[in-house]
Formats: sequence, C-alpha cells, structure tokens
Amino acid sequence: MTAAVWLLLSSTPTDPWWTNALQGIGLFLFFLVMLLSLFAIVIGLPGLWVIIVEAIVFALVTGFEAGIGWWDLIALLAMAGAAELLEFLITMRGAEKSGGSRAAGIWAIAGGIVGAMLLNGLVPILGALVGAFIGVFVGAFASAYYSERDLDQSLAVGFGAFRGRLGAVLVKETLGVAMAAVIVWQIVGN
Repeated sequence: MTAAVWLLLSSTPTDPWWTNALQGIGLFLFFLVMLLSLFAIVIGLPGLWVIIVEAIVFALVTGFEAGIGWWDLIALLAMAGAAELLEFLITMRGAEKSGGSRAAGIWAIAGGIVGAMLLNGLVPILGALVGAFIGVFVGAFASAYYSERDLDQSLAVGFGAFRGRLGAVLVKETLGVAMAAVIVWQIVGN
C-alpha cells in the first residue's frame, strides 16, 4: 500500500496549477507582441528590434533552455542588421536609379524620417506610414531640384525614391517574418 501511495504522490505535479496557466498566457502575449511588431515594421516603427528584445527576454526568462539560444539571438541580430542596411540601401538606390545623386538618396532617407515624425503627430500610426513615403519623395525631389533645377528630372527622382522606399519596406517586412518564423520554430519545436 505504501508503494501505491508513493507512486500517486510522486506522479502529481509539484508546481501549482496556475503555473501552466501563466505560461500559456505568457506565450500568448509573447506571440501577440511579435505579431504587432510585424505590423509596426510596415508603418515604420522599429518592430524588428522589439522582436529582438522579446527574444532576449524569452531566452533569459527560460534560462536559454526553451528553444532560443545564443546562436539564435546572433542570427536574429544579423537578420535585423541586414534588414536595416537593406532598407537604407534600397531607398537610396531608388533615388539614384532615377537619375538622382547620392545626396538625393540621403535627403530621401532624412525626409522619410522627418515626414514620419511630423505626420505621426497629426495622425498617430497611419501618419508615420504616409509621412515616411511623402517625406522620401519630398526629400529626394527637393535635393534633385536644388542641384538640377529641372522639374521633370526632380519628379522622376522623387518617384524613384518613393518606389525604393516601398521595396525597402517589403524587404524589411519579409526579413521580419523570417525572424518571427525562426523564433516560432525554435519555441514550438522544443
């Protein structure tokens, strides 16, 4: 009889019942923040870096034993860095490919940042997205017009920078989805 009691007591979990519920809620919130971070990338917010911070916190909380390890964090950092660099280069290339100078590309990026901040103040969240695209166009257009004084060429440079920005956002979002896939694979697979 004592062996049966010992077997029964040893098979019951030592953690309180609410531990599994808290873990479930934590994972739900983790994945929700990651999903919102992917949306943030589209509107010009630093969603990739939120995903990185979230992965680091998850790894620390789980003691690097629940799927996300050092090599995963290094890979995620490399992907985020590559996404930022590609965003910069693609936006600049869009302006340069349309006949703009390197200065037009730099002004396109600066205009995107200023436009996102200004319009975000007027219309939160959506204003950042629209402002970034308008700012990229205006920055490249103004730089080209200042140096060339040719309206048609300046418009072409502005639209080229706009297309470059659109491509850059798509590339950055694709890398963000890849980062999220790595994290989900590591967590669910373990």
